[in-house]
Amino acid sequence: MYVTLNPIDPQLLARYCNRIEAGAAATTTDAQVTRRRWLLLDFDPTRPSNTSATDAQLGAAKATARRCYQALHDDGWPEPLAAESGNGFHLVYPLDLPNDTESRDLLKGVLAGLAATFDNEQVTVDQTVFNAGRITKLYGTVATKGDHTALAPWRLSQVVSTPSRGEVVTVGQLRARLPAAANANPSAQASRYERGTGRREAFDLGNFLERLGIASAQDIHEGSERFKLAHCPFNHQHGKGEAAIFRMAGGALGFKCQHNSCSDKSWADLRVLVDGPRQQRKRPPADVSALLKQGQGPAPESALSDDGRKLRAALTVIPKSENSGKQASQDDSVDSHRNAPKPDTAMLYGLIGDVARAAAETTEANRYAAAAAHIALLSAGFGRNVFLAVGNVKHHARIFMLHVGRSGRGRKGEATALTKRIRSAIENQHNEDTGNLADPLCGQMHDGGLSTREGLALLIHDGYKAGKEEVLPIEDKRLWVIESEFANVLHQAKRDGNTLSAALRDSWDGVGIRPATKTSRLWASNPHISLTGNITPSELLGLMESRELSNGFANRFLIFWAERERIEPFPLPTPRAVVTDLAERTKAAIRFATEGYPESKDSRPMELSADAKAEYARLYRGELSRLADGEKVAALTERRAPMLLRLAMLFALTDHTLTIDVHHIHAALAWVRFHRESVRFIFNDAAGELAARESSAGAVKILDYLKQNGQTSRADLSKKCFSGHLSAKRMDEALDSLLMNTPPSIEVLEGEKDDKSGKRTKFYHCCETGETGAVAHSARNLASARSCEAGELGEIGIAATKPIPPSSPISHACEAAGKPADRPSSPVSPSSRPAIEPSVDLVEVEI
Repeated sequence: MYVTLNPIDPQLLARYCNRIEAGAAATTTDAQVTRRRWLLLDFDPTRPSNTSATDAQLGAAKATARRCYQALHDDGWPEPLAAESGNGFHLVYPLDLPNDTESRDLLKGVLAGLAATFDNEQVTVDQTVFNAGRITKLYGTVATKGDHTALAPWRLSQVVSTPSRGEVVTVGQLRARLPAAANANPSAQASRYERGTGRREAFDLGNFLERLGIASAQDIHEGSERFKLAHCPFNHQHGKGEAAIFRMAGGALGFKCQHNSCSDKSWADLRVLVDGPRQQRKRPPADVSALLKQGQGPAPESALSDDGRKLRAALTVIPKSENSGKQASQDDSVDSHRNAPKPDTAMLYGLIGDVARAAAETTEANRYAAAAAHIALLSAGFGRNVFLAVGNVKHHARIFMLHVGRSGRGRKGEATALTKRIRSAIENQHNEDTGNLADPLCGQMHDGGLSTREGLALLIHDGYKAGKEEVLPIEDKRLWVIESEFANVLHQAKRDGNTLSAALRDSWDGVGIRPATKTSRLWASNPHISLTGNITPSELLGLMESRELSNGFANRFLIFWAERERIEPFPLPTPRAVVTDLAERTKAAIRFATEGYPESKDSRPMELSADAKAEYARLYRGELSRLADGEKVAALTERRAPMLLRLAMLFALTDHTLTIDVHHIHAALAWVRFHRESVRFIFNDAAGELAARESSAGAVKILDYLKQNGQTSRADLSKKCFSGHLSAKRMDEALDSLLMNTPPSIEVLEGEKDDKSGKRTKFYHCCETGETGAVAHSARNLASARSCEAGELGEIGIAATKPIPPSSPISHACEAAGKPADRPSSPVSPSSRPAIEPSVDLVEVEI
């Protein structure tokens, strides 16, 4: 077990609050250390990798540490914490330095100076522990390198001495231990550790990585591009992630291996390893005569040497201007800069838009965040009496909103403030009119945080026993939950046995909340809950796990990005007259929607106008079913269709009508588009968006190619469709997206078995779809026995409309026999079998 030595930003506790996270995605970086408090001197005995130290090796480490301690004590250094690491010896000296570049370089130089003095054949001073976020052995835990043997046993790490902390090592004392060259010329120290000055304009790193021949994974680390290698090029025993190549923002290149034995290896050393010494890299000039002939077209590729082809590629980037003798720089890296998602003013519809504009007029509240808060209030207030039937499912205007914005800049509290004032004004007037404090017009509001399924059910329970006392049920199941710290919900969902996530999923669906325990009878039937959640992007990314994506919890929330739109040093409250007017209009909309509730439920159906039906059908078959942003974004936006319908219901009810019209659809569409853009912005980086666009464009191109050319193998798609210009990874993503469409856009066929390899070539075939979007024709082998009888019902439940031609790859199983393959007898005789219709009249789609 390992821990950081230096104090870190206390806000990081919110990532994993006093708990262990398996396979944590986010860990502490150097930049998150608040101050340098300790200098670790790690005396490591020389031994084979992945083995524990022998007693003799451990004794040598102690002896070297003792000599170093005595020398530093003579220099006036304070007493260190001394500890056995299990396989070596530690001296940890107290510091008080800022966490900046100068401190880092100073400590890096100190370790180099100490190593130059005390390193020997048996023990070395680890020079890689200079970084601020360095982790080290948690004393009191067992060091378990390799297997436990009598010669090299596992040992308990332990503290040997802990002197009281008072003095710290001074900067002067540290500088006295720098290498002699650095003391003679202070500026030389920095240059010594800034090796590797290759510029990306002049050096093709991608080509170098190919020559290196070691698999790598790219990410961003402290502002630099990092290529983590599968193993160290200087020592293959240094495994995955322990060595990396860096490209700084200015283009400088660097190399680092975390192991002490490779601490002296730099980018220059790696370049020599791959390409040889600099003097050997010069090549004879290329023969470019074929390129310079006048009056002739360009020479074909086959006529050029390797150098000639490289020169042709270089010439294509030279500026066309004759006055410019400079070569244009090439930068093929992904530009990481992106705009934040931009909302559409169509989102500010009617009453909701008026509330949003009033909230933002005198404060720093974001208009769209204020609109989302009022949508949530109305969503809860409208209840379950109005509904929209979609197939066998009845939808109510229930919306879960999740506001994402940076801490302080999101103005999340201000976004709900005006809506809370409006709700308070409504309830005060309602209480005066009815004299009944227990009968809220807008339903209940809870902003104290959620913890468990039982706690949620208790807010709108069906009645229960408290001892011998019967607690009467709450008939009005309307509830607006404001979770100002939505990270709390995600934390609760991670706890073993906690079912809050499942309860919220059921609430969105309108299913009763029934804890699955014998003892608990805290139930809540027919819940009508809306939720407003607030969270920062770092919390959302750090806490959202794959199960929240796979179980449908996350995609029930309309996630949107919103931060303040202006800076207002002296915000003012919204005028009372404005609040009163908005409260009256909100109350009128709630009264219209709740007519008959809670005594009656699902008694007032809503419907779409003819134009609204046509518009929704167009969107559903196209934009709302298109998943072209990568797997994670697709999973988070999968419920855009029901979200759109629920929002359209809500907008129609604010107009006091039970008919959803086209303008209601368009206002709702603006919200779900903003939801998609926000999710892409939060969960995808620039590289991810580029990859998604490439695979999406590739899918379109594949589909067009298959429609024009028929079934094609993967190899032919690469050569003929893309001319080899689409990577294998992007092609696989494109094919997967087409295969996983619902219904699938293409299908995989198998050709005849190859006599040599024994394998069957796979072909891709375009599925034909009818007007409803259902697959109307499939050429796939519909049964595992490779039956070729035309019209046999297939796996997807849709009949083929025409026989498969004998030349099809899947018909070879019965081509020789000249007759249909045998299949199990059917209770319906062939003569009485009804004719199979060539088209499908209706396909039910469950939203």
